[in-house]
Amino acid sequence: MNLRFRTGLKSQKVLEFTSAKRLVFSPLEHGWCATTVKCLALATLSRKGKMTLEIASILFFAVAFLSWAASVFAAPEETLIYELDLSKKLGEIVKDSPRDAVEVLRDEDGTPMLFIRKGTSHCALFPIVFKHDPYKAYRISFTGRVEGPDSLEDNPVLKYLVLGRGMKKDTPSWSFALAYSKDDKMPGYQRNLTLFGYTANVKILNRAWTNYSDTIFIPADAESLNLKFSTAGSEDSLFIKALKIVEVDTSKIINPNWDFSEGELNFTGLERPAEIRKDEDGKFHLMLVRTHVGLRKIPVRPGEKIRISTKGKAGPGISYLGYEYFDADLKKVKDGRWISVWNGSYETTVPAEAAYISWLLANSDAEYVKIERISEFTEDGKAR
Repeated sequence: MNLRFRTGLKSQKVLEFTSAKRLVFSPLEHGWCATTVKCLALATLSRKGKMTLEIASILFFAVAFLSWAASVFAAPEETLIYELDLSKKLGEIVKDSPRDAVEVLRDEDGTPMLFIRKGTSHCALFPIVFKHDPYKAYRISFTGRVEGPDSLEDNPVLKYLVLGRGMKKDTPSWSFALAYSKDDKMPGYQRNLTLFGYTANVKILNRAWTNYSDTIFIPADAESLNLKFSTAGSEDSLFIKALKIVEVDTSKIINPNWDFSEGELNFTGLERPAEIRKDEDGKFHLMLVRTHVGLRKIPVRPGEKIRISTKGKAGPGISYLGYEYFDADLKKVKDGRWISVWNGSYETTVPAEAAYISWLLANSDAEYVKIERISEFTEDGKAR
C-alpha cells in the first residue's frame, strides 16, 4: 500500500510510505483515519517541514493500525481451483462437439474466447477433476454473450423464457452435472436433480458481456464436474471467456447467494429460476407471487446448531418459510418445520440422521434468507 500525507506547509512536502501488502479494505478510503493521521502530523511537524521523532512514531503506529484493520475487514479470500486455458489446442479443451462448430477466437482486447456457432447441439468441456471438500462450496463463473436476433436488450420479454414461464424457444444455454462412481445407489442424473433441482439449459441471452455463475456443494463421492454449452436450434452464436472455479468460504454463512446479490439472471442456490428484482436502493429481492421456490440441499453435520435469519415481507395469499432435513440418501427426515419469521431469526439443531438442510419459501418478497453455522467443531469434524 502507499500512504501519502501532505504537511500543509508552503513546501508542500509529501511523506510517502510503501508496503508490499495489498489492502482489500482500506480505512484511508473512508476518511476518518486519513484525517486523524494528517492532523497529528500537522501538530508535530516543525515549520521547516522536518520530521521529528514523535511524528515518526505516530506514523509507525498508524501504518501498523492500518495493516491490522486490513486483515480484520478484508473480504474472505477465494482459492482458485480451475481456470479454462484457451491457449491449449481445441482438442484439449473441448471433449465433444460437432466438427467446425467450436473454435477459439480473440475479442477486441486480444483476450481469447470460446466461440460456439449457432445451431450447435452441444459443446462439452473435458471433465474437471479436483480434490474437493463436501462441506465447502465451489463457484463456477464465466463471462458470456450472444450474437444474433434474440437478446434481452432487443426483446425484454425473453426474461420470461429465462424464468421458464410458458415461453418455449431454443436459445444459447449452459449447464453442469456431476459424475459419480458406477456403484452409486441412485443414478447420476436423478441424484443431481434431487441435489440441485433445475440445472439444465440456463439461458444466456445478453448481447453485452455478462457475468454468469453458480455455486454448488460437491458430494464426497463425486468423481468429476462436467460443463456443457449449447446453441441447439438457436439463431444465436455464443461467446465464452474467463471461465474458472473458485473455492468459497462457507465456515459461517453456508447458503450461497443468500442476499440474491448475484443478480437477476443468476439463480445460485435455488432449485429453479425465480423472479429476482432490483429495488431503488440497488438491493436484489426474491419476488414470489402465488408461487414458491426451494433451496438446493446444503451439507450439514449432525449435532451442529444452525441459525436461519430472514428479512422481507409477506406477499399475497399464504406466505411461509419452512426448512427440511435430508439423510445421506436424500430422503427426508422428520425434523423440519414451517416457521413464520420475517425480519428475525430461528435456531435449530441438526438431527443425528441428517446430512443436508434445505428451505422452501412461498408468496414472499425476500431481501435475504441466511443460514449460518453457530457451532464450533472439534478436530475430527464433530459439532460441539
